[in-house]
Amino acid sequence: MKYTIFLLLIITSSLTHGHYKKNKPAFLVNYKAGLKWDHKTSFKKQKNIGEHIIHVKNLYHQGHIKFGANSNKKGFGVYVFEGTASQLKKKLNADPSVQKGLISFDMEAITLTMQKKHRH
Repeated sequence: MKYTIFLLLIITSSLTHGHYKKNKPAFLVNYKAGLKWDHKTSFKKQKNIGEHIIHVKNLYHQGHIKFGANSNKKGFGVYVFEGTASQLKKKLNADPSVQKGLISFDMEAITLTMQKKHRH
């Protein structure tokens, strides 16, 4: 009986943990107005905002962005990225609109759950 219970515990343990895959580091990135943002001008009419949009689309097509959403009230995006903090900061700081001070960002470490395979 002891051996049966022990064997059941081993089988159950292997079934529940056999397909466990450790999550990659992920971050929630919230873009916001930078020091050079013109608060009297709409998002789409901001000078050089097209460079930011192209940069974000490129990050998505390269597979760095796993999920994105925009606020209809503010026009700014919230994105989920996979990768380390240093990798992400390098990619975000390469955005021409960030470099020019038009927009800035906050990032917060998160754990991704209930995700499907990413497809482009």
